[in-house]
Amino acid sequence: MDDISSVDSPRILVGVSSSPSNEKIIRAAAHLAEMTGGVLTALYISAKADSFKSIEDRSRLDSNINLAKRLGASVETVFAEDIALQLAEYANESGTDIIVIGNSPVHSGLLINTSNLVVRLSELAPGLEIYVVPESAFSKYVRPHFMPFSGKKFLIGMVKSIAVLTVVSLIGMLFQVSGFSDVNIITLYILGVLAISTITDGYSVIFISSLLGVLVFNFLFMEPRYTFISYRSDYPVTFAVMFLSAMVTGSLASRLKYNTKKSAEYAYRTKILLEASRLFQKSDSEGEILKITAEQLRNLLKQTIVMYAPEGQNPEIYIYKNDTSEDLISEDERKIAKSVMEDMHCAGRGTKRFSNAKCRYYSIRIGNHVYGVVGIYVTTDIDTFELEIMLSILGECAIAMDNLHNIRKKEEALQRADKERTRANIIRSISHDLRTPLTSISGHASNLYYDSERFKETEKKKMAADIYDDSMWLIELVENLLSASKMEDGQINLSMTDELMDDILYEALRHVSRRKSEYDIAVIPSGKLLFVHADTHLIVQLLINIINNAMKYSKIGSKITIRSELAGDEMVKMEIYDNGPGISDEAKKHIFEMYYTENRVSSDSSRSMGLGLAICKSIVELHNGNIEVRDNLPHGTIISFTLPGKEIELNE
Repeated sequence: MDDISSVDSPRILVGVSSSPSNEKIIRAAAHLAEMTGGVLTALYISAKADSFKSIEDRSRLDSNINLAKRLGASVETVFAEDIALQLAEYANESGTDIIVIGNSPVHSGLLINTSNLVVRLSELAPGLEIYVVPESAFSKYVRPHFMPFSGKKFLIGMVKSIAVLTVVSLIGMLFQVSGFSDVNIITLYILGVLAISTITDGYSVIFISSLLGVLVFNFLFMEPRYTFISYRSDYPVTFAVMFLSAMVTGSLASRLKYNTKKSAEYAYRTKILLEASRLFQKSDSEGEILKITAEQLRNLLKQTIVMYAPEGQNPEIYIYKNDTSEDLISEDERKIAKSVMEDMHCAGRGTKRFSNAKCRYYSIRIGNHVYGVVGIYVTTDIDTFELEIMLSILGECAIAMDNLHNIRKKEEALQRADKERTRANIIRSISHDLRTPLTSISGHASNLYYDSERFKETEKKKMAADIYDDSMWLIELVENLLSASKMEDGQINLSMTDELMDDILYEALRHVSRRKSEYDIAVIPSGKLLFVHADTHLIVQLLINIINNAMKYSKIGSKITIRSELAGDEMVKMEIYDNGPGISDEAKKHIFEMYYTENRVSSDSSRSMGLGLAICKSIVELHNGNIEVRDNLPHGTIISFTLPGKEIELNE
């Protein structure tokens, strides 16, 4: 063999089995991979005989598979009866350079192949480097082939076999009466064994059926009839050929049936994995992902599933058929699930930890981040391929949960960044907008304080009025900023009372801009007593913002109309009309957005922070109302909103 150090990242293959010596072989292969820097693959070859493994063998197999994974191997599962042939084929297809095996003889099929595994692999794959690990220190392990002559399956199989042989015997008697030769009847019994192999399981049933077929044929159709004695000397050879033909035919049919069944099972399980992956891609919540995982595991394992979310919510139970769900989420079971969530190690029924538990628990995790725990109410053994598919589904679930978590973190980061940009823009805008009124206030105040004697009384009043206007603008700005901040943080607490809508309106008119005298503000009475159930302070602020906005974008002397009416049985509608330049259709889409301002010229040349109408919308929505903007033809704007309320009838 070539020096190991000369091999450039070789591909190394090691077989996984339930043999007691397999652990030593796996460790030797892992050590070789570490020395050479190679890629290690562990291949489990599932055969029909594996169906009859003992609990001890299954446990040892799972342990060996887990050992291979811990040592860095990728585990693959295939189905075959001829181990040497499958190893050679897989090695050739995967580009394997080195194969690591033990030195025990191969046992394959019904007959023991006494040739050494090394010899067969050398013949089947001459280009492979074969490393043999001595197994002399271990007891010889023989793969089981025959099911014991006991058990429910065996008895049912024998009943079916006897029924088939009875039918075959009756047809054989009909053949004999009709003059058919013995060869035809022998063929009929071989076909009978073939039929038995398709409707039963186990080589033992096939063996006994083949033997019974020979004996029944001898008893019924050979002279002397109704005895197990034959006068002809060549008939032992006939019986032997008949028996071997029946055995081989039945065995091949049974193996084909089993292969077909396993292929269908593998296809179904793989479909479940692919379907789970597809559904995960469409999921947009943790709860939905966990639900999909539980349902797919239930379909795969045919077991009841208990799903625990990481946030500590009550576990969800997904029942399979009539499995009982009692005690599956008891306090003891919850403690085990919590333990698995903390240490991320498998525990529960069938494991070394908490083996008396009702369920077996697995963590759903990526790295050290646990996204949940799944509990399986194990009523039947989970075979190796099912385990691999199950772990793959849990892995896909963890990836989907992690992707969703990362997407939300990115969205939150983008939102935080957007908020920071918005805050920075607000600060810059506020700094710029505050400079003008503050400069005006400071200048006018300085003139009045230091040089008031130089100014006429009319000039002093004009400066005082400017100081007042700028101060009120600043107060309005601060009020809106405080309201915007509270609404963004969800800190608004409503103080709901029943108030007369007209009273709220007149209170708002008292606090609107002092320039209201420069406009024709008309309040059209509804003629009815309309009460609203609202936070009075917020509704006053709502009306102030809308009315001030109407004055800001209307010419001095323009008419502003305010009217209210009953809208439906439990809503009051208020509308504010102005005769300004109106709002473009594009601006209507954004007019209620925070910090949005349209490039319109205001009547007083004051700046706008784009807060007023956005706050109005938030206030109305807090009261479960609706606000909208539309054109006031031929020109102008109408802003209307609704609030919960009702009409009060007065009895005179």
